[in-house]
Amino acid sequence: MTSTQLLEFIENPDQLKLTSDVYIRQQIEQYPYCSILHLLLAKKLSQVDQYELKKAIPNIAINIPDRKKLQEYLKETNSNTPKVSEIIDKFLKENPRIRAANALKDIEQTNDLSVNSIEEKDDFISETLASIHLHQGNYEKAIKIYQKLSLKIPEKNSYFAEQIKKIEEKLNNNI
Repeated sequence: MTSTQLLEFIENPDQLKLTSDVYIRQQIEQYPYCSILHLLLAKKLSQVDQYELKKAIPNIAINIPDRKKLQEYLKETNSNTPKVSEIIDKFLKENPRIRAANALKDIEQTNDLSVNSIEEKDDFISETLASIHLHQGNYEKAIKIYQKLSLKIPEKNSYFAEQIKKIEEKLNNNI
């Protein structure tokens, strides 16, 4: 690192974003007693990785003669980044709202998906479904299902005919 580069980093710490912390650490290995390099490393780590900064602070603090300056310098660098409380305060001051007009447009454009759920499908029939309709008092639906089942399963044709007959007797007795 040349003296002009070092002065550039000191005068404009944002230039540190363009260099890696590995490069600064290499410079510290060459010049271990240069406190400015340790300060620049602290600045770089505060921009990039707070965890690494916490690990490196003891070593950095040992090599800087005035630790209060280090503390002020780190507070200064961290003050540039917005804190969570500041972000929350800004949000509360602005008081953003979701516009209902956009939500209503979206609702109008979508199709009603519940229509498909109430349609009866003829391909789904079973003896259990017929008995459910029978217990619920939907005799016509139960009869239709048993008629379809008799066509679908001819081996049980006599059983289904008997069930249909029983349901029709119930219908005649209730009337």
